[in-house]
Amino acid sequence: MKKVLLVITLVLIANLGKAQITIGSSSIPAANDTFRFSNAQITAAIDPVPTGANYTWDFSFLQPVSQDIDTFRTVSSTGGTYALYFADLAFNSNRANQAKKGNLGVPNVPIGGGVTVSDVIAFYYKSSTLYQQTGYGATINGIGVPIGFNTKDVIYRFPMNFGDTDTSPSDFNINIPNLGYYGHDQVRVSEVDGWGTLITPYGTFNTLRIKSSITGNDTLFLDTLGFGFNFPSPATIEYKWLGSTKNIPLLQITMTGGSFGGAPQISSVTFRDSVRTLTAINEAENPIGNMSVFPNPANDWVTISLNSSVDGVATIKLVAPDGRIVDDLWNGELYSGNNMMNLNLANHQPASGLYLLELQCAGKVTRSRIVIGR
Repeated sequence: MKKVLLVITLVLIANLGKAQITIGSSSIPAANDTFRFSNAQITAAIDPVPTGANYTWDFSFLQPVSQDIDTFRTVSSTGGTYALYFADLAFNSNRANQAKKGNLGVPNVPIGGGVTVSDVIAFYYKSSTLYQQTGYGATINGIGVPIGFNTKDVIYRFPMNFGDTDTSPSDFNINIPNLGYYGHDQVRVSEVDGWGTLITPYGTFNTLRIKSSITGNDTLFLDTLGFGFNFPSPATIEYKWLGSTKNIPLLQITMTGGSFGGAPQISSVTFRDSVRTLTAINEAENPIGNMSVFPNPANDWVTISLNSSVDGVATIKLVAPDGRIVDDLWNGELYSGNNMMNLNLANHQPASGLYLLELQCAGKVTRSRIVIGR
């Protein structure tokens, strides 16, 4: 009888260990939280699609190539206009209670003048019922601009359970100094489509899996030309695995729509991690200028746009995560101001994965990540 009770107890403990969890607001980061995560090498073995109830996702094979720190700041620490514009006040339509480094994808338009974007901060508001992005702060063409979303981007609703679905439209617009107007609207469709056990190089965890499909449009009006146009922004699919106590996603795999309506390709893989000794594959901060790469992920062709601060003979190399030069992609003349180069990747046939495009000119270097999918 004692043996039977022992077996029953062990079975109950095992089942409790695999029980479906619920995600609430306490599972999401707050201001002053800091987390380390690794960026993984993208390979053909990574398949984010399979899911279900009581599922086991084994990503223990992921190879980290670089690490970053996610730091969530208080709104007041962003200072000046941003701290006032996004103040955590109940009557403020742009209310936020945390901020972190962001990425504002304003397209670069070389015709009639480019768009220079730097120092981007994303602002978020967390309550007991939702977690949403309320806007951006960014230096655009040398001027700091607070950008409040007209309709907020709701990323999570709480409590979050297996089978939950949500649709969140959002939009914002910017008057760009010395250029014109840029607007972006999108729809985020989210589904909690799995629960179970996630295995990564960091450990084994009980998780919920959230799939978010994001589609949108961009609107651009150029004062210099006196007209505007609309174009679809690249479709994005975010797969996130959340634990009840680990705050940022334990694993996130992002896929971006291929060129000319092609199948989406994996553009980034990140997972929560501890400190590792790695060869970093981070973009360089340098005086040549920011390099814009489109499409990204790329297949046979890629277009590089660069507002350069230097003149001279330049080269573009394809660099692997370990720092190894894979191929010389381009040699030519770089001019001060706007430059555009079209590269035929098909002639070089690099394997699918994460790389750096490294441009060298006049003893200086600028780099940008690129994902190649085949």
